[in-house]
Amino acid sequence: MTQDDYFRKEIGELALTHKIEDGTWIAVRDAVILAGISSTQLRNWAKHGVISCFQAAPEEPRKYVQEELALIAELRKSQGGAPPHLFQIRRLIATRKAQAED
Repeated sequence: MTQDDYFRKEIGELALTHKIEDGTWIAVRDAVILAGISSTQLRNWAKHGVISCFQAAPEEPRKYVQEELALIAELRKSQGGAPPHLFQIRRLIATRKAQAED
């Protein structure tokens, strides 16, 4: 696969369950500031399919959906500023899925 063939865009469960269909893609540094979590956590959560990630080429920086990260920031604020854990984000997704089924 050549660099021209590389394109990665994955929509995360958080975006799907919250009906974020056409979000704003932001740079890693902005995502870290908005969500209040590390770039390592962002990559990990994207790898697990929890949040959306876009990368045009292997050496290009990743981008994340601003509206998803705003949800994470809200969760962080509700916890007194503590960064949320992956299980808390998964719980938020499960709660939203259950509400959609009702």
